[in-house]
Amino acid sequence: MKTHASFTATREDINALETAIITPLRTHRSFLYARQIPRLVTRSLSIMGTRASRLTLCVLLAFIAPSARGAVLADFNAAASNDWNSAEKAFTSGDWELWLSGYSYHAPWSYARKYCDDLNSKAWGVGIARSALDHKGDQHTVYILGFEDSYYHGEFHLGYMWMRSWAVSKVGPRLGLGYSVFLFSRFDMKNHMPLPGILPFTALGGEKIKLYVTFIPRVKGFVEGNTAYCFITVKL
Repeated sequence: MKTHASFTATREDINALETAIITPLRTHRSFLYARQIPRLVTRSLSIMGTRASRLTLCVLLAFIAPSARGAVLADFNAAASNDWNSAEKAFTSGDWELWLSGYSYHAPWSYARKYCDDLNSKAWGVGIARSALDHKGDQHTVYILGFEDSYYHGEFHLGYMWMRSWAVSKVGPRLGLGYSVFLFSRFDMKNHMPLPGILPFTALGGEKIKLYVTFIPRVKGFVEGNTAYCFITVKL
């Protein structure tokens, strides 16, 4: 089983966070509590993998510490470049996968009962993908997927997925956590005009067959959401 190095924030990282967060709060009476924010942030990052931690820290600093943007953006670009190279490897020489969709669960508290009963839960569909592992054992996948949406119309996705997995037991399935960025089209959103999206994913399974699950949150005025969606992948 592969192991992943943990991330430890440097003194410069903590100083940059303190400068960005603490300096404006020095005259506020909650200052003593605010001083703990950078350490809480970096402690949380330390339990994540190196890659995810650095990307998260880059985003934080890019928004709250303009003076630190130059250095952290270089780190971000390096990680993004690795993802691009791994996606290219998956597309050109990755293992082929068949994706079988699926099932959608619409949260009953988000829809009127009569309306919820009319929604389609059998999101039948099919997709094709190619995936490859990088030197850390993380999985990179490019895919195209089509399935029947909640209103019995076709929905189509073209995307990239990153996934890190851990062994649940010495012999058995692995649990994965990751995300997917994609373009999707639906009949009720700009008449099938491709739109960008990003979703978290979890997966459970072995080398050949895996179950993937995501949760689509509600975005007021755009996506009704509050829907869980799952599908199965089979390595060919």
